[in-house]
Amino acid sequence: MESDSSLETGEERYLLRPAGLPRVLQQICTEGVQLAALLNPDGTLLAAAAADAPTSATAAAEDDMSTDKGQGDARRFQALMLGKLVGAVASNSWLTYEQLDSEVRTLYLRFPCGAVSIAPVSQLLLCLLASPQVPCAALRARHRAVQEYLSEPLERLYAQVEEHPA
Repeated sequence: MESDSSLETGEERYLLRPAGLPRVLQQICTEGVQLAALLNPDGTLLAAAAADAPTSATAAAEDDMSTDKGQGDARRFQALMLGKLVGAVASNSWLTYEQLDSEVRTLYLRFPCGAVSIAPVSQLLLCLLASPQVPCAALRARHRAVQEYLSEPLERLYAQVEEHPA
């Protein structure tokens, strides 16, 4: 995965910049992957990126979408709404399968119109929406790339939050 300013490393600390998460997700929105969304387990959308959006959509950008600023903003808004919809379905599906089998590592859902894959990244869920032609192996490779890039910084972040609750 290409280095990004969303992650700065130091000897003892990791600084994760939430605004940089969509840029990380944008890197995997290629070759048939139409949407990448990072979610809380309850389905809350934290960050999303779409293949055809000129810039990435984030949950924080929702307020900026209240007025129509052009076609680029409309596509970002569509990506955000699609991310929220897919996120709700994905988290519900993930929780259902996780209750049935705690060993589930990745959930693949195939439909005539496309494919959805869901996998954990630290304590979050990464959901990918792809065209039907994208093989499961390609989705799995993208999941692994994001897991390798974000798991350690997210784990450190969660550890710090647990040590110093608000």
